[in-house]
Amino acid sequence: MSNQALQAANLVGRSVLAPTGLAALSEGGTISGTVELPAASNDVAVNVYDQAGQLVRRVELGAQAAGSVSFQWDGLKDDGQFASPGTYFVSAEASVDGRTEAVDTLLESQVRSVTLSNSGGLLLDLEGVGSLDFSEVQQIL
Repeated sequence: MSNQALQAANLVGRSVLAPTGLAALSEGGTISGTVELPAASNDVAVNVYDQAGQLVRRVELGAQAAGSVSFQWDGLKDDGQFASPGTYFVSAEASVDGRTEAVDTLLESQVRSVTLSNSGGLLLDLEGVGSLDFSEVQQIL
């Protein structure tokens, strides 16, 4: 276990992709992630909401093949102004077989620290997200 903790400590300062739904926007920064499409879609969009639940920006990705589709929000709101730094909720939807449905979204977050949980697992402290079990990480960037 201590060997695993030492290896996990190397994650501090690195970014991971995980299904958190939340991401931190820094001053002048961006939010990145991937949309996981179970099937090809002729219309994929990513929606970004502020802490009050208000839609800040809709990022249209257009038609996409099945699989992972990368996206990046440039931090601009729909009105062209920069959004305030903070934590944002991000979700995605796709039109599949004529129906619009929610699809899984993985968001990029920076690892601030790693701790051992009471059950012996590893917990990552992600910027703007908080604690996340290491087992939920889909990719280390």
